[in-house]
Amino acid sequence: MKKRLFAIMLALALVLAAVPALAEEGAVEQDNTAGKKICTTEGCSNEVTNEGDFCADCAAKKAEEAARKAAEEEAAKKAAEEEAARKAAEEQKITEEETAKKSPRLFGEVNPVGAKTDNKCYHNHTAAWASTHPEVQGTMEEHPAVAATCTSEGNIKYYTCNNCGRYFVENGNTIDKIDPKEVTAAEVKTQKTNHNLAKNEKKAATCTEDGNIEYYECSVCEGKFADSTGMHPVDNIVIPALGHTISGDATYKPRPTCTKAGIATYNCGRCGDLQENVNVPAMGHDY
Repeated sequence: MKKRLFAIMLALALVLAAVPALAEEGAVEQDNTAGKKICTTEGCSNEVTNEGDFCADCAAKKAEEAARKAAEEEAAKKAAEEEAARKAAEEQKITEEETAKKSPRLFGEVNPVGAKTDNKCYHNHTAAWASTHPEVQGTMEEHPAVAATCTSEGNIKYYTCNNCGRYFVENGNTIDKIDPKEVTAAEVKTQKTNHNLAKNEKKAATCTEDGNIEYYECSVCEGKFADSTGMHPVDNIVIPALGHTISGDATYKPRPTCTKAGIATYNCGRCGDLQENVNVPAMGHDY
């Protein structure tokens, strides 16, 4: 009997000890409306056997929901970070491209500190110099080489300083960032090339076809010239067709009069070709 009583008291003590632990899982104010027994799980309205019992099903569902939300938030955060990184990379690329367009060729510090040119332009292009000498800072702008043709001058590759407007070229066969060579505007130009001329022989005009004078034509610019020097252009090289002449053996149906045209058939006096039913204009009066 004593052993049984001891067992009952021990079980009661264990139950009383478990109640605070269950409450810590999310105890809320109980609503026992209409005698419904509410569990201690926060946000759960499942009916339990005893008021305040812990509902394992509701707790598991809450844990799953919390884990799902956390995963969604983490995925959204990662996507936002990746998008931000992509935009930053695009902006950096655009900035680099714009910079390259504005200044495709940058020399280094070409003059030592304090060594100014006559017009107070350093011709240097580094950030350090720009910050200390903004009033004399310039940018070397590249002008690519352009081949000369027989109609226009060309130029070698050169650079101009946008601060003083002077001309510079690279020293030697390699890029010299320390001492660019100053030149004049005339020195960067290349002269026109000679015309590539071919002779065209004179061609006599015929009764029906145009002819041409003797001339020279350039295969590059297609210009036409009077001689092989290419110094005397010509605008018109054509000799017009001569037309047929009426021979003395012409027959008329009818013969033209002073006021009326006629129709003639004859052999051309120049080329001999037979011309039939040719309209002959009226001869006009002869007072």
